[in-house]
Amino acid sequence: MKIFHLGNGLVFRSPFNTLVGSKSLTNSLSLVIVLLILLLTGVLGQRFYSQPQLAVNSLALETIKAPRSANFIDSIATEQKRKEAQHAIAPVLHRDNRATESILFALKQKLKRIEMYRKRVGNFPYLPTTILSRETQQSLALLGNSSSENFNHPLFLEIEQSLWRKLSRRIEASAKMILTQGLTAGLSPELVKETVKLHLADFNSSIQNESASFLADFLKNHSNLIEDKLATELMTRDAVNTVKPVVVSINKGETIVQSGKLITSREFTLLDGFNLSRRAVNFVGLIWSLVLVSLSFCLLVCLSSLLERRKLRSKDYVLIFLFSVSVLIFNILDAHYSSLPAVGLLISSFYGPILAVTQVISLTGLSFYALENPNWQNLLACLVSGIIAAAIGGKLRCRDELAILGLCMGIAQGATYLLVHIIFSGISLQAAVHILMPTVLLQSCIGLAWAIVAIGISPYLERMFDLVTPIRLAEISHPNCPLLKRLAIEAPGTFQHTLAVSCLAESAARALDCNVELVRAGTLYHDIGKMHDPQGFIENQKNGINKHDLIKDPWISADIIKKHVTQGLIMARRYGLPQVVQDFIPQHQGTILIAYFYYQAQQTGKQVDQAYFRYAGPIPQSRETAIVMLADACEAALRSFKDVKPELAISTVKKILHARWQEGQLSESGLIYDELATVAGVFVEVWQQFNHSRIAYPTATLDLNSK
Repeated sequence: MKIFHLGNGLVFRSPFNTLVGSKSLTNSLSLVIVLLILLLTGVLGQRFYSQPQLAVNSLALETIKAPRSANFIDSIATEQKRKEAQHAIAPVLHRDNRATESILFALKQKLKRIEMYRKRVGNFPYLPTTILSRETQQSLALLGNSSSENFNHPLFLEIEQSLWRKLSRRIEASAKMILTQGLTAGLSPELVKETVKLHLADFNSSIQNESASFLADFLKNHSNLIEDKLATELMTRDAVNTVKPVVVSINKGETIVQSGKLITSREFTLLDGFNLSRRAVNFVGLIWSLVLVSLSFCLLVCLSSLLERRKLRSKDYVLIFLFSVSVLIFNILDAHYSSLPAVGLLISSFYGPILAVTQVISLTGLSFYALENPNWQNLLACLVSGIIAAAIGGKLRCRDELAILGLCMGIAQGATYLLVHIIFSGISLQAAVHILMPTVLLQSCIGLAWAIVAIGISPYLERMFDLVTPIRLAEISHPNCPLLKRLAIEAPGTFQHTLAVSCLAESAARALDCNVELVRAGTLYHDIGKMHDPQGFIENQKNGINKHDLIKDPWISADIIKKHVTQGLIMARRYGLPQVVQDFIPQHQGTILIAYFYYQAQQTGKQVDQAYFRYAGPIPQSRETAIVMLADACEAALRSFKDVKPELAISTVKKILHARWQEGQLSESGLIYDELATVAGVFVEVWQQFNHSRIAYPTATLDLNSK
């Protein structure tokens, strides 16, 4: 194993690390994951630590008596009474006036049709019923009338006209009174018949029966009462709230439960109140908790390896563990305030949307398992808010966008809570809004509050766990950052070189779908170490004086050049730059040879160790740092081109990129060889934009502008 000592306590391993070191890192990460799984299992399985062995419907193995007199609230019986009170409330009904008018209109039309039949039939029956049956005579009377319909009340045809008019008016009045009182669907026709008979008491029994049968047949498929769900809900709430807790009393020495009998709810309340229920650890429940947590972590590890661009570190797993614990604890304490929205937003900002959405869904499932009686309406509302935050949070680039996302999270959480209650309680939207509006507003405020909490604590978590978000990368890339201001003042040539490299690298990163914000920040800081000796680098030298010509010692010159890496790391740490940004400082140079001074050393005739004239590395470990290495190598060559054709420029750039590939500098970066052609094309395209031709201004125009 080869180790490079860079001074100032900094040590870097060569890119050819031994397998032992890699195994040590893997073992350390595995140990952290196992420890976190056990800790999270401990939180998830909290309800299994003290479960009663003498529970409801379990068998008592001995007779147990009360050690003292006491009163306890029977929570099971109380809840049962509340459910009974809830189900005992009959729905509140109110009359639908439109339905009433429609039913009365249909009845009038039916009576008019009977009047038409009576006119067509004339004097009925034509013959005594002993000669020809009434039904046969009715059929003969209506024969040939296409508008006729089945008529099952032949007695109405026999009544004289004056009596019929009185009867029809009485039938309408009876129907109106019945509908005024309210007619509900499914009402027994017998009840309707009895009611009608009371209104037709001054008619003979045969007419009463016929009329009652007619009206009952007509009304049996009609209803003018609809449920007032708002009033029903309010009555149900009042009924539940009036139920008093069931108190169980017992005197000292009285038998709580006898041996060999099943334990009832009352007896369990007494046993548990006296701490005689023999609570113990439920190992089966804990094992299932361990299985669920392990599956959740396995999914997290797989996704971090397959879908995300950088693997999770030990501190990343610790942070995600803390997020998970916060969700479970908030749910255990009060499911109204689940931290799923904040967790979704933070994980998405730190690790990407895919990992965040998966974790939010996993934590919701674990929350349902952790709670004996979960408030699933609240959990579903928080789940929707958390998924929205997880899916969008990692893509946002400014605080204004995060503020809008917070509002969307709050609205989504409140709307989901309202929608779930409408779907599963069956009440109308108007009633639900009236009843649930305070709770819906509370849910919306909770969703917004969690977004504010997540935005507020994000900077602290970024510092503590060395994380970057797009917003933090944008902040440290601002020209007013102290380190960049120093670079512009103390090493202006390097600063201009940095800006040029940044343009090349950003364009290539965009073309290869890399993290453009990270590339921008890494490029701006990759050469900050040159501030330790600005005149040691040609871009900062003035008046054609080269410091190295005065030194005349290639070994010292090589030390000055290499030192810009070690000094750059010191400055980056002093100013608190994230590790992923610091990685650009050594990796953009990799282990390339400082060729100019190496060949100069060879000319001295002394024995030259090539390793002394190489940068310490490591070589690029990501696509982003590799792109910056290539942009840094090509920037000087492209800047030197003036009147060069694009074909020659792209040929030169490809040679430089091919040389880096041949040296093995890109072997651990993740870039593939075919992508180098894309990078070369982008570099030359940007170079052409920088070197576009301008209109030559006439001398007269310049003289005019100077006046």
